[in-house]
Amino acid sequence: MGDQAIGASILVIEDNKVIAEFIQLVLEEKGFKVQTAPDGEAGLAACLNLKPDLVLCDLVLPGIDGFEVIRRAAENPETTSIPFIYISAKSDRASVREGMGLGAEDYISKPFTPAEILQAVQTRLKRRRG
Repeated sequence: MGDQAIGASILVIEDNKVIAEFIQLVLEEKGFKVQTAPDGEAGLAACLNLKPDLVLCDLVLPGIDGFEVIRRAAENPETTSIPFIYISAKSDRASVREGMGLGAEDYISKPFTPAEILQAVQTRLKRRRG
């Protein structure tokens, strides 16, 4: 995996508690520091407060959706450089394009495996750190 991922902070914005806890467990087992947020508003606040190395964000959230989360994060100078990976059951081409157009760096379709989450996270962190 490489040392660049050890200790990296990751924010998981996911309203399904079981999925959020699953992702947190998978990532913490590999040495990541993981925080979770149950909705878009809490996720944006956590993004500002924590300034994580990476955000995994569901598209369908209560309140503001994942598209709006990344839109607002991209507009804020304090969070604009944080890479986002979308996770969603909405894997239609229009949703993927919209997310990527807003600046998401990757897209993971539900259901996913631990290996898919780890590979996407490690790839994005490696690119970010050069």
